Amino acid sequence: MCLAIEKTATIITAAGTIMSISFAGMLILKVIVLNQYGFALFMGVVFDTFYVRIILVPAIIEVLGKSNDLSWWPTKMPAVLLSPDEEITLINKGRWYPCSNNPDSKSVIMDDCLELIKLKDNDNNQSLQDKNDYVVIVDNNTTNDAVEKDDFYIYHLKKYYFPFLLKYHSYVLITWIIILILSVIWGPLFLSNTRSSYAIPPSCPSYKANKAFKDNFPSVNADYPPAIMIAHTNNKDQNIICSYTKQLSYKLKDSFGSNSNIGSIDGYWEYKDTDYNLIASDFVSSNNRTMETIISFPKGINDESYDAIVQKLIDFASSHDSSDITVIMTGEKALGLQMTDATKNNLSLIDSTVLPIALIILGVVLKSYRHIIVALINLLCSMLFTFLIMYGISIVIPIASFAPSIMMTLGIAISFDYSLFLLTRFRGKYKYNLSMYVII
Repeated sequence: MCLAIEKTATIITAAGTIMSISFAGMLILKVIVLNQYGFALFMGVVFDTFYVRIILVPAIIEVLGKSNDLSWWPTKMPAVLLSPDEEITLINKGRWYPCSNNPDSKSVIMDDCLELIKLKDNDNNQSLQDKNDYVVIVDNNTTNDAVEKDDFYIYHLKKYYFPFLLKYHSYVLITWIIILILSVIWGPLFLSNTRSSYAIPPSCPSYKANKAFKDNFPSVNADYPPAIMIAHTNNKDQNIICSYTKQLSYKLKDSFGSNSNIGSIDGYWEYKDTDYNLIASDFVSSNNRTMETIISFPKGINDESYDAIVQKLIDFASSHDSSDITVIMTGEKALGLQMTDATKNNLSLIDSTVLPIALIILGVVLKSYRHIIVALINLLCSMLFTFLIMYGISIVIPIASFAPSIMMTLGIAISFDYSLFLLTRFRGKYKYNLSMYVII
């Protein structure tokens, strides 16, 4: 058990660390639900890496082993009949393989093509025909008790996948280049095609009320929710009914009042100027610190114009925000657009914090910072291709606006872990001058 933990310590611990750091990246984002996801995933991976694998599992196996003889697995290891000198020579050459289930067999030695597999027994050489007799190369730094036998899937990989890859590798590469180009073109569109709201189920009272409203008031646009501009004083002694908000109301009307994509602008100063004081007071909070202005949209507006005008309203509110009076634009569409911008900022934040730390860990374990280029290419291709797939799905099914942030953290964690496993294996074999076929 101690040997097993020692052999897997570096790679598994590094993989768990990279994954936990990736999930911890969600803790620094300004989205509460992502903070909750990140904390749960971070604690789960840390607990599994540094407690379950190192302490809990060995303890359970040790306890069970005292009564049921289950302290090690598998229960039967293949016999190795090589002399110590032969063993060392073949291990150093990367050409030592375990015996089959035949108790009379001595060893299995394969050439680099992995197609001619011979069994050396006591009397003569015979070919291995059964799928259960196929074996896998052992690590060059392992001993004869760390041999693993091929299963049914490894056998088919060697028989079908590897020959196919060698024969058609150029076509496979060209296909993936085409997919990558399509991913670069359409993949980023997924970021702007997520949604912060979803269709109301027909069984809900809100759906029935909304339908009744549209049926009875067809002239009112209920398809495009209004935008709401909020002005709030940061000083509790300051009254929101002041010259600043009055000028803000006039600027809003001058900037958007004649726009055909705006239906009406209703607020305190609009009704105050027409002596509708009772209606005007409804747009101001009871403590006189907050004022709202409602911007509605005409019936004939299309989706593209609706998005564009709401974005202009958001920009308008941001440009008039001050230290004394906070001005923000809200509403269903405004929140959706702001969530999209927040998602892009979150991805940039993850790339600038989590990604460098993960790359440093990967480089330290691999002892070669040149190999992290492979990991970066792998991450880039996988994320772009995933975004391409999700863009197609988001056209049909609503996707939450925070989904890209979760996908990015999971992508860094899983992609770098697989790169760590594969590149570590590759480096361990490449130094023995084995053919690329054997390394793969």
